[in-house]
Amino acid sequence: MQQITTASGKSVFPVGVGTFGIASRENEQTAEALRYQGYKNVEPVYGNEEREIAGLQHSLQVGQNYVDTAGLYGAGYTNEVVGRALAGSGVPRSDLFIAHNVWKSDYGRVYDAVREHLGKLGISHFDVAGPHSPYTDGWSTPSWEATMEDFARLREEGLILGVSLSNFKPEAIAEAERRLGFRVTTAQAGYSVLDQDPRKQELRDYCEKNGIQLVGYQALSGGVLQNAAVREIAAAHNASAAQVGLSFVMGEGILPLAKALDPHHINDNAGAAELMLTPAEMDALRNQGPDSRIAA
Repeated sequence: MQQITTASGKSVFPVGVGTFGIASRENEQTAEALRYQGYKNVEPVYGNEEREIAGLQHSLQVGQNYVDTAGLYGAGYTNEVVGRALAGSGVPRSDLFIAHNVWKSDYGRVYDAVREHLGKLGISHFDVAGPHSPYTDGWSTPSWEATMEDFARLREEGLILGVSLSNFKPEAIAEAERRLGFRVTTAQAGYSVLDQDPRKQELRDYCEKNGIQLVGYQALSGGVLQNAAVREIAAAHNASAAQVGLSFVMGEGILPLAKALDPHHINDNAGAAELMLTPAEMDALRNQGPDSRIAA
């Protein structure tokens, strides 16, 4: 199993840890999380933290050192729980790669929001941080372009080591780098066996050409585990459908994010790093069910 070396020079495990859903739920009816409205009013959930912390720590202890966080999740409470997991994991901060997405409602206060979430996580810096989405039409918030100055300042002050861009198209990434004056480190987009279309391919190729590590969220969503081709290949390798789904994304040069709390599922996801699909199997999984939706 080979680790991925990011543009920052840090090596990361090829399957990242997603934290969406940790101490959090979607509730379209609530007004509790108005600061983070616009994505089903995500709100905090209390009472399951010990299990969640134990699951996160197990992920770290099996070597998964890329952790994806966001201010949106749990209206900020998710990061408090993740911070408790980090503090008790026994894994040095220097061995971790922690990414952070700033939600649209914080675009007018990026500098303060990043410092706030560093405090919730109990860490001194993010390896990368950046805007969660470029789409702000209908929002009474600055555009993503206006946030670049803040991210450049955060990098200059060492509060972030690099910039990440989520759900950006290649032309927008190029414009962001022009405004920043330096290359971004990572980009994020939804990517899976069932979520690959020409625009995703264009983004993948752009990132590969320009030394940007593409990170794929929702790598196992949308029916991947039930897909007939995935299950057939899994049987041939005596592997799980999850391992095949993750291995496919890795085979495309993309670092997949997978959230799991059960130790068995965590071990299974991590084991995908050992599975190498053949060129014929990769071809069989391409364009299984392209989904042209781009997350906003």
